[in-house]
Amino acid sequence: EGPEIAKQYEIRAYPTFLILNPDGTLVHKIVGGRDAKGIIRSAMEAMDENKATGKMDEKYKAGERGKEFLVAYLNTLLRFYDPKAREVADELLARLSKKEKVSQEYWSIFTNPDLSPAGSRNECYLVENYKRFCKSLGKEAVAKELERRYADSLMNVFSRSSLNHEQLCLLSNEIRSFDLPHDGELQAYIRIAQASLEGVEELVAVCDQDFPQIRTLEFPYIQFFDRVMNQASDTGKKTWLAIGERYMERMDDGDKLKGFIKTCVELYRKKLFGGED
Repeated sequence: EGPEIAKQYEIRAYPTFLILNPDGTLVHKIVGGRDAKGIIRSAMEAMDENKATGKMDEKYKAGERGKEFLVAYLNTLLRFYDPKAREVADELLARLSKKEKVSQEYWSIFTNPDLSPAGSRNECYLVENYKRFCKSLGKEAVAKELERRYADSLMNVFSRSSLNHEQLCLLSNEIRSFDLPHDGELQAYIRIAQASLEGVEELVAVCDQDFPQIRTLEFPYIQFFDRVMNQASDTGKKTWLAIGERYMERMDDGDKLKGFIKTCVELYRKKLFGGED
């Protein structure tokens, strides 16, 4: 009966502990492992209609839209990995004033990738109101979030080449307009993305030049590895392997990616060049 129960009660993570009424209706969910005291504390929430999952679901379906309730309900849905969380977050934001939207109290909505995914209305609001967020929260936190989003978007471009030269130029200007602390690194990302459209030899040359400028963001090395090793000239392949070795020198020994890159570099160097330097 496990799969049917999981479907009926929308189980999305394990372990999940269900507290039910005799008729099978949901009273409360407890998601994640706990010790005995933790289970007791969580089970006690079932006795509080402001915390019990079933009661909160009923209130929402009945039309309850108070801000305090929506915040509590949203936090509950996030704990359960419930996709309805995004709908509730949108309901909450619709009831906030402009001042409230840029406050610390609701900042987590804009930093949560599930509630404010790339290209969403919430992300657009963050970008359009960047200065207001900075004034309310401080530039460091807001700039860090914006940089993360641009870096993630460009990483996707590296994998799919989804933007053309004109779009990349527009994106470059947009990023530059915010005067972000790591603008130089993001502009290096832009140049690498543009080079990837030109051809593999141009890509290798630009990465060789721009990788040293990337200090806080992720290196787009693995993303291009197969393409370079399959399409580049022998000189381009040698350069790419040398870039990888320099990259590894800057990585911590405990970084799992370092071991993976080392294996790839050693394999291709031995296969292509007989282990020569």
